[in-house]
Parts: sequence; structure tokens; C-alpha cells
Amino acid sequence: MHKSIVLLVCATLLATSFAASADQPCRYSAPRNAEIDAAGLKLLAVEIGPDNLVIQGQPGLAKIEVHGTACASNEKWLPDIKVETARQGDTASIVAQDGNRGNRFFSIFNLVEGGTYAYLKLDVRVPQALAVKLKLGSGDANASKLAALDATVGSGDLKASGIAGELGLRVGSGDAVANDVGSLNLSSVDSGDATIDGIRGDAKAGSVGSGDLGLRNVNGNVSIGSISSGDAKATGIGGGVTARSIGSGDLVVRNVKGSVTVGSVASGDVSIEHAGGNVHADSVGSGDFGASDVGGDFSVGSVGSGDVRHHDVKGKVSVPRSDD
Repeated sequence: MHKSIVLLVCATLLATSFAASADQPCRYSAPRNAEIDAAGLKLLAVEIGPDNLVIQGQPGLAKIEVHGTACASNEKWLPDIKVETARQGDTASIVAQDGNRGNRFFSIFNLVEGGTYAYLKLDVRVPQALAVKLKLGSGDANASKLAALDATVGSGDLKASGIAGELGLRVGSGDAVANDVGSLNLSSVDSGDATIDGIRGDAKAGSVGSGDLGLRNVNGNVSIGSISSGDAKATGIGGGVTARSIGSGDLVVRNVKGSVTVGSVASGDVSIEHAGGNVHADSVGSGDFGASDVGGDFSVGSVGSGDVRHHDVKGKVSVPRSDD
């Protein structure tokens, strides 16, 4: 009975911890504001750790405006929580400094006080024609109405919308969600997830590790370098789709106007539905390769122990027999 009560108390405290984290506690606070003259600037570099950032482009703005709040569980930490700004040539920078206390660690022993934390809440306004380079640690960032965005996401979360030009991405264990972007250049997804909806141009993805990649409503072409153990899904593609190699992960393609070309398929699965052009795979190992409603030809170069399936192919079908 005593053990059950202890477990119940611990569960309640943990729930309180998560709720406190979600509510972004700010027991002690101080303003952190700054301005940078934007005349002649082409790029703004922003670096944050466990902080919260909102950055938005604004037409007609002649300067970069930073409105921030330093938050800490210990009042003595506030002087070390700073916003550092600088300018060199056509590049300006904003760096969030948390005094090396910015892990926002919550333990059962300090839940009543709201946990141990030190971080910044930043609201940044920039000229709409200014490109932004973002390095995001474990915090959260929301970016909108920017000329271009190049973001490296660690374990935090990124939301982006209304990017006029290219969205560049590198995702670690965090998540990136974006919509309404000019084009996509995704270097890599490690164990995190990346979901992009509404790409006016082409979408390029280098490598997908154990995480997931989702692409929707792409006006141009989609190219994927490699998929390891993660999954990739592309739907509503105005051009064609190419994928160089599939490991143990899966690739799903739906509603593509052009052709679909896959290099090698190891033990993973590839499923294609509603392709307007040709569908081809260079080689299929122990995985599965299937397509239905194909407007052009369906072909596979070589097949190992995996399965190849096709249905409703308008053009020619060329599939070798599996090696016995």
C-alpha cells in the first residue's frame, strides 16, 4: 500500500513537471531589447539554445527589432541571460546567452518551485527582404514571412511559414514543420521529423536517417538522396520523384504527375500510386516494390528475394524474374 502511494505521488509530480514545462515558467524576469540598423544588410544569423523565438518579416521595416524577456528560476541568474547583437559588413547576428544554465532541467525535488531553468523569450521583427540563418538548439522557433530561411535544428522544434525563397534545413532529433515555401533544400534528417506542405518549386532532400520525412503539394520535382531506417512520404507532386537508395526504411509516393525513379531498394518497401509518367527501380533486394495506376511504363532492373507488384500500368511492363 505504501509503495502504491509513493508511485502515485511520483506520477502526480511528474505530471506537474510536464505541465509546468508546457506553461513556460518565468518566476523571475527582466527585459532584453535591442535594435540593429538594417541598411545594407543581406543576412541575419540567429543562434538560440533552450530559448523560445518568434521571428517575422515585416514590409517597410528599416531596422531589426528585438523584444525579449529573460526568464530564470533564480533571480541571481538574470544578469547572465543576455541578447548579444553584432554587425559585420552585410551580415548581422543575434545570439541568445543563457549563462550556461539553460538546460531547463526539472526534477521531482524542485517541482514546487517550478523547476530549474534559464532562458529567453525573443520576438524579432526583420525587414521582409532579409534572409535569415538560424541555429536552433533545444528550444522552439516560429519563423514566418521571410525572404529565405536556412535552419539547423538540434533537439528543438521549428515551425516556418510564408518563406518567399529557399528553405534550407538540417534536422537532428527535433522536429521541423513548414508550409508555403519557395523551394526546399533539406540536407539531412537524423532521428527527428520534417514535414513540409506547400512548396512552390523543387524539393531536395539529402539523407533521411531513422526519422521521418513528409512532403506534400510540391509544384516542382522531388529528389531524395538516401533513406536509411526512416520513412519518407511524398504526395501531390507536380513534377517527378527520384530516390537514390532505400535501406530498411519505406518510401511512399502518391499522386505524382511525372515519373518516379528509384535507384536501389534493400530491405525496405516502396509503394507508388497514381504516377503520370514511368515508374522504374534499378534494383530490388529483399524489400518490396509496388505501383498502381501508372500512366507510363513500369520497369525493374534486377530483383532479389523481394516482391514486385504492379497494377493498372498503361505502358509496357519489364520485370525480371527473382533470383532463385
